[in-house]
Amino acid sequence: MRCVELPLKGAYFIELQSNSDVRGSFCRLFCTEQLQALGLPDTNFVQVNLSDNTKAGTLRGMHYQMQPYEEAKIVYCLKGAVHDVIIDLREDSATFKQHVGIRLSDDKPCALYIPKGFAHGFITLQDHTQLLYLMSQSYHPNHACGYLYNDPAFDIQWPMQPTVISEKDLGYLPFEQPACRFCGTTLQHTFCNLGVSPLSNAYLTSSQLQEKEHFYPLHVYVCSQCLLVQLPTLHTPDEIFSEYAYFSSYSSSWLEHAKAYVNMISKRFKLHEHSYVMELASNDGYLLQFFRQRNIPVLGIEPAKNVAQVARDKGIPTRSDFFGCELAKEYLGQVDLLIANNVLAHVPDLNDFVEGMKRVLKPQGVMTLEFPHLLRLMDENQFDTIYHEHFSYFSLLSVQRVFAAHGLMIFDVEQLPTHGGSLRIYVKHAEDLCKQQEPSVQKLIEEEKSKGLDMLETYLQFERQAQEVRADLLSFLQQAHQDNKTVIAYGAPAKGNTLLNYCGLNTKFLPFTVDKNTYKQGRFLPGTHIPIFSPSKILEIKPDYVLILPWNLKQEIMSEMEAVHQWGGRFVVPIPKLTLI
Repeated sequence: MRCVELPLKGAYFIELQSNSDVRGSFCRLFCTEQLQALGLPDTNFVQVNLSDNTKAGTLRGMHYQMQPYEEAKIVYCLKGAVHDVIIDLREDSATFKQHVGIRLSDDKPCALYIPKGFAHGFITLQDHTQLLYLMSQSYHPNHACGYLYNDPAFDIQWPMQPTVISEKDLGYLPFEQPACRFCGTTLQHTFCNLGVSPLSNAYLTSSQLQEKEHFYPLHVYVCSQCLLVQLPTLHTPDEIFSEYAYFSSYSSSWLEHAKAYVNMISKRFKLHEHSYVMELASNDGYLLQFFRQRNIPVLGIEPAKNVAQVARDKGIPTRSDFFGCELAKEYLGQVDLLIANNVLAHVPDLNDFVEGMKRVLKPQGVMTLEFPHLLRLMDENQFDTIYHEHFSYFSLLSVQRVFAAHGLMIFDVEQLPTHGGSLRIYVKHAEDLCKQQEPSVQKLIEEEKSKGLDMLETYLQFERQAQEVRADLLSFLQQAHQDNKTVIAYGAPAKGNTLLNYCGLNTKFLPFTVDKNTYKQGRFLPGTHIPIFSPSKILEIKPDYVLILPWNLKQEIMSEMEAVHQWGGRFVVPIPKLTLI
């Protein structure tokens, strides 16, 4: 038996000696006297555990026990192979927060000695892998803790993406507790934990299917102080929005919505050829084109370069930049109408963004913003609208606090049917006395309060609804599979990727999906690797069921695909609860 100290002080790789003859082999796994002579502390083991893992890709970790029940352990691989990882959690250690990964397998007798003060986990590299643990402490469930296996604080490079992982292991809080992006309060309360998922708009090419795919926690918190529902910032906006897969002009109903807005807002605020309209996250010019038709000067701010170029090709002046206080310096007090549709939720630095909006607005200018309404999300169980690109989820109560902190006032609000239920808020400078607050604002505030959105306890009950939808959808798909029924999906929206990854689905249950967006056709959904085809594929295959992922467009889709009913097919809508049409 030979011990080799690892880069993390106190942790050892143990080489075991195996003696073989005609009978087989013999190997001493443990000897207190020998380990103590080698200088290993804490060799008084009181518990032995066996970990049996059926599938390769099974991940357990990262586990540890809090004081006074910190445990040392020796881990042996009896069968199969694992990539074993330990993290140094000793705050007084020179290697604090550092980790080491070691391969343990049955083809080479060896073990790993893990001292107290370490987190431990592994991923199986083969089916039917067994590990034996010697523990210096008994298991104490009230002191058992862990960190998420891909917590960015540790940046562990696992050799493969986990395919099997427990709800408990997916639910651990991050090592570095996030703070509320508005008020700075430490986030401690879970609104909804959807496990881990890749970025919802990170569609894959066929060549990328063999590459490592990055998954991130989709753990949503609610701030106990300001009640802002939010995801911690785990990646930069450049990772998400520098090239974007969503083009607004592919939805005919959204174009009609934009056109109606331009007609309304131009009349209400008497916009003309000397007015100046700026839109943030202007996408492919879907909205600004209607102002241009009225000869009203416009400027789009769109960070996704591929999308911004489409707008410029239409003749819409567009800058490929992220908006904030720095960019606002170039347009101080110049804008009559500032538009931000479905972008406020995408902003990690919320205060910088809103302050920038204030700075570009003329003294009597108006800004309008549209965003999904948190009340509708909760009432109608729209948990699939939670994804990494959406950093924040707003009620009128919470968004009012944000704007008031920057000297801005919401003076009108409309409830819209778009995106499953959205708000359009009208905002002015607080010192602008020309516009009175409409009764609609206070009326909706009272409605939100009546639903408990001013109380923390209301938010803590939401996660159960998501779990029920997952159970119902999985049950339906499993039954359809057993009955040899064909189920395909319609659409490749971000919300669909959240749903499918949360349910752990793949091509076994959904062989493909279709989408009108030619950018997505020929690619694969992130995480699930379901291929994306043109909608004409449905007419070719004639499936028994069509699962509508962009359920907010279900009427438009069912109208366009009415031929499905001609061969006896049915539509399936997963949200707010599973419905067959």
